[in-house]
Amino acid sequence: MTSLKEVSRMNELSEQQAEHFRREKKEKQNRHAEWKQKNTQILLDTDYEFKATNNGENLVFREKGKPRVDFYPSTGRWRDVDTKRTFRGGPRTFLKWYGGNNDQKN
Repeated sequence: MTSLKEVSRMNELSEQQAEHFRREKKEKQNRHAEWKQKNTQILLDTDYEFKATNNGENLVFREKGKPRVDFYPSTGRWRDVDTKRTFRGGPRTFLKWYGGNNDQKN
């Protein structure tokens, strides 16, 4: 049988763990918000046209002669809508990839 002291200690650990996970979640949210701002600005500084949707969570690229792509600035990932393939690497890697894809017609 578990003593009252042991139960108290388990509750204390659970509270510490919960606080740790709350702190980690907040740090992750802050980090992704920072990435979203920086990555969006990098893409705004280019000549490519895109539309921001979902409060800027998705950047939609639909240029003629280029792949149809959704870029996610908070993670640096992008998805080719036609092939349903997801890539990662941030905005600079995306720009290299997107700039080199001239063979698709839309």
